[in-house]
Amino acid sequence: MEVTIERGLFNGLYSYEIALLAMGAVLFLIAAWSLVRAISSGGSLRPAMVILPFVLVFVGYPSLAAVKFDNAATEVTKLAHSNTSTLTPDQKAVAEQQISLIAERAKTPAEQAVAANAYRALGETEKAYSLAEKIDTGKPPAAVSTALVPVFEQKLKETLQSTSLDPAAKVEPAKAEEIQKVVKQLDSAPSNLSAPTHVSIAHAYAVLGDKSKAEASISKAQAVQPTVHVDPKLLEKLSAIH
Repeated sequence: MEVTIERGLFNGLYSYEIALLAMGAVLFLIAAWSLVRAISSGGSLRPAMVILPFVLVFVGYPSLAAVKFDNAATEVTKLAHSNTSTLTPDQKAVAEQQISLIAERAKTPAEQAVAANAYRALGETEKAYSLAEKIDTGKPPAAVSTALVPVFEQKLKETLQSTSLDPAAKVEPAKAEEIQKVVKQLDSAPSNLSAPTHVSIAHAYAVLGDKSKAEASISKAQAVQPTVHVDPKLLEKLSAIH
């Protein structure tokens, strides 16, 4: 099941903005009652005129925020499933603002997962991973965990870029800890991983010096896709681990 950003009157609004809407509605009813009474009895329109500006502010401000959220939700949902390589720097800056708006105002893990994938598509891996990690810590539903897999995949690939498959190479403790964390997040995903992702996990285990888990990951990759490419340097690294 694909995660989405829910649409609705109050979605994307903070609690105080919802309260403002409620107060605006009450004030509108009071103003309408005062206006009708004044017209029917020939009284002063002043009470209704005094209230109406407050109605405009109390209703208008959250309504604009809701429209802005709804527009951003449409664009961010598209971004999460798009190739953003053709975007100009200005377009990317606008897109990042929209993603930030959704991430800040999202009320559910599913909505935050959409924002995380939009960051990923935009190439903002660290922002995507930071948000995905926050979501994952809260033990989200299976559909949300599945939606986070592409973020964890991209994070692992970028983390491994700074490591070496040279048989004599060693990995720094901090880097090893970072790799272990991402691998654990992928291993606990409820969905089936792709063959290239299993190969990346094998790469990670090889860098960490865990030969048996690396070989198991290669076997999983080949079970998913028998023709999957395995870097010869990875195999050379594994043969050097005893």
